[in-house]
Amino acid sequence: MSQDTPYLLRMEMVKLAQQRASEQFHMEWQNAANKAHINENAEFLTEVPQYPTTEQLLEEAKKIKGFIDGKE
Repeated sequence: MSQDTPYLLRMEMVKLAQQRASEQFHMEWQNAANKAHINENAEFLTEVPQYPTTEQLLEEAKKIKGFIDGKE
């Protein structure tokens, strides 16, 4: 059994949410870059993904916590 405090557990959930969001962002960025490369008429990326906001990261952390708590 873990001896982590609730604060440390919440921080771990935020870190996990940030990691998941970062991976998703980089995947979307790569997809957009591939589309621009394939399209010979594209001079620049037309679909630029936006990095998640703090609010989006905290919302994802809440979803993870809800899942862990068995509420989702």
